[in-house]
Amino acid sequence: MAVSNLNALKSAHAAVGGMSKKAVTSDFSFVIKGFEQFRFLVKQVPWAVLSHGEPMEIPCELGLVEWQPTQAKTHLQGAITMMETEDGMVDNMLISMLMQGGEFDAIVYEGTRDKFTRAKRYTKCHTVMEPADRDWESRQQPLLLSGTLYFHYIGDDIPGNVESLNG
Repeated sequence: MAVSNLNALKSAHAAVGGMSKKAVTSDFSFVIKGFEQFRFLVKQVPWAVLSHGEPMEIPCELGLVEWQPTQAKTHLQGAITMMETEDGMVDNMLISMLMQGGEFDAIVYEGTRDKFTRAKRYTKCHTVMEPADRDWESRQQPLLLSGTLYFHYIGDDIPGNVESLNG
């Protein structure tokens, strides 16, 4: 039987369609406590997912080995990208953060602060930013400041205030 027959396709379509609408990566707001206005300049952040940390190797007789899960990994990291302004707002924010100790708390909303389906609270965040690229040939792209966001996430989710961002 070919996988592409109409009954198989109809069944697969119904199964996929029966699930909730799929999340869209662009539907987010990253709000840094104390720097809330900068949410409009954040282009990319990690979306935390809890899972086990590195598995532990358990030796067994006869030289066998098995894996055992370890504690959930709550210290995470991922790419962060911000769009710089002509007057250096992001650069000034990063310097201000450094002067305040370098750590901050933040919330990632799926949607906006006012209309979101769920949100995740990040604590003890800090960034390690890379030097930015300037390019004479790139006339149609904003200046992007990229780096790594290091943060802690312990499953502290905030229930949303809407069922769907499209509704």
